[in-house]
Amino acid sequence: MREVPVEANAEFDALWASGLLQELQGRSWTPECQLTNYRTESGGRVLEHAVVPFVTYPIEWPFSMLQEAGEHLLRVNALAKSYGYELKDAHGYNVVFAGPRAQFVDVTSFQLRAKGAVGWSAQSQFQSFFVDPLRIWSLSGPFVARRLLLGGESITDFASSQLLSRGTRNLPLGIVQKLQRWRERLAMLNCLDDDILLAKAGPRLGRLLGAIRRRRYFPFHLDPEEVLGKQIRRLQPPSRKTEWSGYHQRLKQCPVTRRMEQVVARVSQLCPETVLDVGCNEGEFAFRFESETGARQVIALDADAQAMDVLYGRAKREGRRVTPVYSDAMLPLLPVAGISQRVRLRADVVVALAITHHLLLSQRYNIDYVMRRLAEFSRRHLVVEFMPMGLWNGTEAPPVPGWYNVDWFRAAVSRVCTAVEEVKLEENRILFSGTVRVPLG
Repeated sequence: MREVPVEANAEFDALWASGLLQELQGRSWTPECQLTNYRTESGGRVLEHAVVPFVTYPIEWPFSMLQEAGEHLLRVNALAKSYGYELKDAHGYNVVFAGPRAQFVDVTSFQLRAKGAVGWSAQSQFQSFFVDPLRIWSLSGPFVARRLLLGGESITDFASSQLLSRGTRNLPLGIVQKLQRWRERLAMLNCLDDDILLAKAGPRLGRLLGAIRRRRYFPFHLDPEEVLGKQIRRLQPPSRKTEWSGYHQRLKQCPVTRRMEQVVARVSQLCPETVLDVGCNEGEFAFRFESETGARQVIALDADAQAMDVLYGRAKREGRRVTPVYSDAMLPLLPVAGISQRVRLRADVVVALAITHHLLLSQRYNIDYVMRRLAEFSRRHLVVEFMPMGLWNGTEAPPVPGWYNVDWFRAAVSRVCTAVEEVKLEENRILFSGTVRVPLG
């Protein structure tokens, strides 16, 4: 449900009557939305929305999802223009993903376009939320880019040009400031109402500028959606390989192993509605859970940006109900919307395959912290693998510490789970599963 403030009732009624919202729903660009007969105590209208089962936020999107969200917002704005409207907000928090499909959700964010305008009043916001973070991500990776998506004060156009444009950086500061003022004035002229343009520029100049603008002559010749779309489509994530690049390719290409069958069978026995695959890499198991366990929602969590891009690309191509979440399960970036990650991502069954040995031996996490974090993600069950040979790479491994053994691991699982079951899958893989007993926080 969503309220339309009473002072906006007339504007929203006109928007609803225009047919724009109905076409957006017909194209599946927004969730289904109905205007109800209910009114709030103040007299505002009430909208009923279809529920998106699980919502991710921009700081949890890999590069390709942020790119797709930006392109989707531009598509929505271009369609709105054909109805005489435009978006007044151009940030990513108005886009959610239903599986791999982007959806625009703030149907109260449309406003009438100024008469004669050829620009977009929210273009600068789109630039700072999508174009600049994607450019920074493309140049130097996700660390700085993701922090620009947290909200609050955004990077200014001037700072962006100084930071990201080599040509601008090499110009004297005075010239850069003049160029920036020119861009700001041009943006204003693009968006002004015809009557306001006449009043500000005077009758003669105003009529001249209005005529140039109507005919889309330079400098009014470019559509913002086309310009911004080209800017973000030509950007690519860094191509350098990470430690886990291609880790799951061999799983996808090889025949189904007994280990795979046993893991999927165990998760299926638990009859989950939702599954969270922690440390999913490129998602080979997540896709198997989605197709073979009957789960209606599979959340795939990993801290490797490239793996998440691969996973999202496959989910989008195949139309799979697997939702990528780019985050660290042990140390999430920040709570989003005031809700901790372990609450938002909570699922019936949490699966952690072949990751605990890295957390315990390479990253030196305390085992009780790891088990508690995993258990806190779960409503019902935890399924976790133990690798008794530690950091074995198939041919060799550093010696494991004396305390790192199956009895120690079993005891840790038992501290957060009851009815613990144990199955040896392979020489270096033991599968533990149990019912979580950590109180939900």
